[in-house]
Amino acid sequence: MRKPALASTVLSDRVWSRLAEVVVCAVVLALFYGVVTVAGTWLGPFTPAAAISRSPAALPRYAAYSLLRIAVAYLLSLVFAVGYGYLAAYRPAAERVMIPLLDILQSVPVLGFLVVIVSAFLALFPHSYLGVELASVCSPSSQRRHGT
Repeated sequence: MRKPALASTVLSDRVWSRLAEVVVCAVVLALFYGVVTVAGTWLGPFTPAAAISRSPAALPRYAAYSLLRIAVAYLLSLVFAVGYGYLAAYRPAAERVMIPLLDILQSVPVLGFLVVIVSAFLALFPHSYLGVELASVCSPSSQRRHGT
């Protein structure tokens, strides 16, 4: 006797659904673990000499660091753009100052901001990697590299 086709597709749909849930949970847990590990590194004590591994096994970790930096830079630029645009759109007095200021700052060469940004973040977080990472995320040269 042959099983109805409906019962086998329902069973396979349930199996695929459970498998997808397990995969999504594993990916979310792995991302959470990665963020916690990176945050622990960034908030740790700062040592000027960085050990860079040339091992192929280290490439995924370096790629994850770069991806996290890009995501942080994107989120910071999105928050800034929406906030700046909101203030300029709904506050006429602020718009008269903010739009010309933005035009002037866009005409300044990109490298003109580099020293100020790096110095500010290193002063804000003096004994931590967080200042170095934020300086690398927020520096204009990194924004030009990432296309923002």
